[in-house]
Amino acid sequence: RPASYTTKYFGCELGAQSKFDEKTGTSLVNGSHETAKLAALLENFIKKYVQCYYCKNPETEILITKTQMITLKCAACGAISDVDMRDKLTSFILKNPPEQKKGSKDKKAMRRAEKERLKEGEAADEEQKKLKKEAVKKKGTSGGSKDVASKASTKKKSNSSDEDHSPAHSQ
Repeated sequence: RPASYTTKYFGCELGAQSKFDEKTGTSLVNGSHETAKLAALLENFIKKYVQCYYCKNPETEILITKTQMITLKCAACGAISDVDMRDKLTSFILKNPPEQKKGSKDKKAMRRAEKERLKEGEAADEEQKKLKKEAVKKKGTSGGSKDVASKASTKKKSNSSDEDHSPAHSQ
C-alpha cells in the first residue's frame, strides 16, 4: 500500500493532522504518540486494508468498483472482500486510488496476441511440412515419367494465389 494511506490512517485514528511528502518520502503525524499505540494502529490498518478477510494472507490488491466501493482481491485464495466504507480512510483511498498494475485487459490482450502468434507459427510450420513433403515426392518421382512431374506442377499452380492467374502472368 502507498505510505500515504498509513499516514492518513494514523491521523484519522489519533485525531491528529498528518502529512506525507512524496518527494522526500517522509510521513508526519502531529502530536506525541506512544510507540505501542502506533504499533496497535498499524496492526489494525493491516487487518482492515492489507490482509485477506478469509485466508489472512497479506497478498491483496485494492480494487475500486464502479459504484465507488473498495474491495480487496486476494492473490492467494482469490476471495474478494468488501472494505467497511464507514471508515474515514476509505474516502481518502477513493480520492487517491492506488496505481494499478497492468490491468486484466492488458493481460487479456497479451494472451490474445500470444495465441495469434502461435497460430501463425503453426500455420507456417504446416506450410514448411507441405513443402518438404512435395520436395520428397519430387525426389521420389524424379526417376519416373513426365506425367507425374506435370501433375506436381499443376498442383503447385492450383495452390497459388489469384494473382498468378491474371492475364499478365499467363502470357
